[in-house]
Amino acid sequence: MTATSILAVSGLAKCFGGLQAIDDLSFEVAPRTVHAIIGPNGAGKTTLLNLLTGIYHPDAGRVMLAGRDVTGLPTHLWATAGLGRTFQNLQIFFNMSALDNVMVGRHLRERCDLLASLLRTPALVRSERACRASARELMHRVGLDAWLDARADSMPYGALKRLEIARALALEPQVLLLDEPAAGLNQTEAREIDALIRELAAGGMTVLLVEHNMRLVMEVSDRVLVLDRGTKLAEGTPAEVARDERVIEAYLGVADAESTEVVDA
Repeated sequence: MTATSILAVSGLAKCFGGLQAIDDLSFEVAPRTVHAIIGPNGAGKTTLLNLLTGIYHPDAGRVMLAGRDVTGLPTHLWATAGLGRTFQNLQIFFNMSALDNVMVGRHLRERCDLLASLLRTPALVRSERACRASARELMHRVGLDAWLDARADSMPYGALKRLEIARALALEPQVLLLDEPAAGLNQTEAREIDALIRELAAGGMTVLLVEHNMRLVMEVSDRVLVLDRGTKLAEGTPAEVARDERVIEAYLGVADAESTEVVDA
């Protein structure tokens, strides 16, 4: 891991039976950048995110986060170490309010004291008020002011995508992993996600982005890693990747390297 990296993956491997999902993968992510991961369906993108959040345990390799070896840690310790994540398929508590969903994301930052909870001490009340205020600020940050008092089950799909991002941000992560945040969104909603990722990056957040929407990837990313059957096919700036003949053949599927408006693979 270099001194300029916040996340470093070296020799990572994961096999499911006879399928090598991730094979000797290495890459580094610089702080305060947007690092995109693209590739055709089945390339290993979501498997990689699961390895980076403790859902899967790697067969080989190492993951370093801010100089700390986090390889093989259970999921909750990855979160404690500073990795926040959204999911391709929404993981929203639909029986709760939107605000409560975001507050859940702060559970690792809040003190847990059974006696204080039973007695409703002044310190606990102040802590809950601060937590609620922080959650409201995060909803404002992701553009959900209109849904501050809404139930989650009343919100449209595009707003729920941003609600998941707000909940992940409530963890105060060092690295934010976004798993296809624009999936299922119309063009206007995708543009809103585009703008939000730009804003997060401008504010100093490190973003690891898995996405099929190539317009969004090319517009917001500083670096792009291309996976193909679990291995690194190419890595570079968006312009470099868009011109790479191997990427064009395996993923973009167009002869013109300027045609980066392919929306899906």
